[in-house]
Amino acid sequence: MTCAPSSSSASYIYCSLFPKGTTIKQGYIAPMWISKGFVQTLDASSSQDDRLEEEAIKYYQELINRNLIEPTEGAVVYQCTMHDMVRTFAEFMAREDSLVVRDREVAATGGGSSNDNPVRRMSVGPSTLVPEWAVLPKQDSLRTLIITNCKINFEPNDSSLTGFSRLRVLSIQGGDCDRLVGSLSQLRHLRYLCLDQTNISSLPDDIEKMKFLRHILLRWSRNLRSLP
Repeated sequence: MTCAPSSSSASYIYCSLFPKGTTIKQGYIAPMWISKGFVQTLDASSSQDDRLEEEAIKYYQELINRNLIEPTEGAVVYQCTMHDMVRTFAEFMAREDSLVVRDREVAATGGGSSNDNPVRRMSVGPSTLVPEWAVLPKQDSLRTLIITNCKINFEPNDSSLTGFSRLRVLSIQGGDCDRLVGSLSQLRHLRYLCLDQTNISSLPDDIEKMKFLRHILLRWSRNLRSLP
């Protein structure tokens, strides 16, 4: 039997989902931690959202103070990278339920190797390969899906999010995902939605069905014409 990691340890392990060589931005990962339930606070002096955000920022600063993430040169502290050795250990800790794929390298494949270890977190890219949407492991257990700078090949009849119905965190940065908009509202458990630098043109009109959604990031999606 293994003990569940502490909130700060879980936050550190979660950083291993960010592709090697990319920055881990406070503005992106802090809401992810909140959405995953890693952030806890007993402070009753302000609104719950403000308290959780403040606590998440403290977690980020703690990782910096412990040299688990490092501010990028010339940048302020809200943009960091992770040393290869530190990342390797985080990937090792996440091996039971995470799948990280970049180009022809699979960083962690423990998750999903059996029914006892289902995939709960998956990160794809950046990659010069073009993975098929149809072959991505669609499991009820999947809670986090991160796709970074990776073109996905969609078949005409397979551009739905139905197979990811229990996602809490969905982050797609770069690429073609406008065809997924029609099925976004099927993600009834989604807390965090990031569609940065994509070709998304709108959000679903029935987005109010997503009762748990708290964080939406749509930066640099230049085709976005309207919001519901």
